[in-house]
This record gives sequence, structure tokens and C-alpha cells, in this order.
Amino acid sequence: HRCLEQDYRVLAAEIAARMISVAEYQDRVCMLLVRFFNDEDEVVRKMASSVFLHADPAETANADVLLSAYLESPAFDGEDFSFFEFLKKTNTPVANHLVVAAEKLISERAEAESSQWGYRDFGHLYELIQIEYAASEHNPDLRRRLLDIIDRCLEQGINGADSILSAHDRAA
Repeated sequence: HRCLEQDYRVLAAEIAARMISVAEYQDRVCMLLVRFFNDEDEVVRKMASSVFLHADPAETANADVLLSAYLESPAFDGEDFSFFEFLKKTNTPVANHLVVAAEKLISERAEAESSQWGYRDFGHLYELIQIEYAASEHNPDLRRRLLDIIDRCLEQGINGADSILSAHDRAA
């Protein structure tokens, strides 16, 4: 019966992820997805993470809650392109979520042995950092945090970090 229970949770996570765009269910679905992001089963977490593929970034009232819960859960692994696309397109302010995601990914890379890490494309992350950096002209604290992230990427030799600097003046 354990397998059947797991199948039900996977199915429930899939339904919740797909129903996020239905306004009348958003609160309930958001609550379920937060729970599924923290499920013991990786398949359930992955299915819940597909919410960023199905959600309408312009009309997701609970985007801030979903983003925060996802980033603080074991579901976040930095490999989900739809998460970064959602960040790029949502109307919700994403600077703090972006900083948390970047810090987690960079810390994970620093702690992992290079053989375990493998190659990860930070391009989607850098694109968002460039956008937020350009918009942070009047927010020195955010700009400083973004520059710290860029510095850590450069220190670790992560490919592409210099592309952010070449697009913007380093003086802030």
C-alpha cells in the first residue's frame, strides 16, 4: 500500500501544479504545493515543482509564497529552468528570491567536490542578475548583495560571471 500512497501524492502534486492558474483554487493549491515541495519523495517534489511551468506569471496571486516555500524546500535544486523563467516573467518582485537562489547554488557548488558538481549552466541565473542589477540603481543594499554574488561566482571560477560585469559598470 506504500506504493499506492506514493502514487496518490504524485497525482495530487501534479493536479495541484496544474490548477495553480485557476483563481478560485489558488489559495488551497498553494497550501498543498508548499507541503508537496517538502515531501519525502523526490518524485512528488519534482511534480510539485512543475507548478512554475504551469503557472501564469502575470496572474499568480500567491507567487511570493510559492517562491519562498520552494527556495526553502528540498525541491529546489537549481536545475528547474521553468523556475527561472517564472522569475523572469512574474509581476511579483523577485530580487530577494533571486539572491536566495543564487546564494544557495553558489554555496552548494563551494561545498561539493567538483566530481559531484559536474557542469551546471548558470546562464539563466546570470540573465536574471543582470536584469535586477540594472534595476537596482536606487537600491544600494540590493546592488551590494548582487555584486557579492558576482564576486563569489568569480572567486569560484564559475563560467560566465564576467559577462555580468562587462554589461555594467562595477562602481556602485
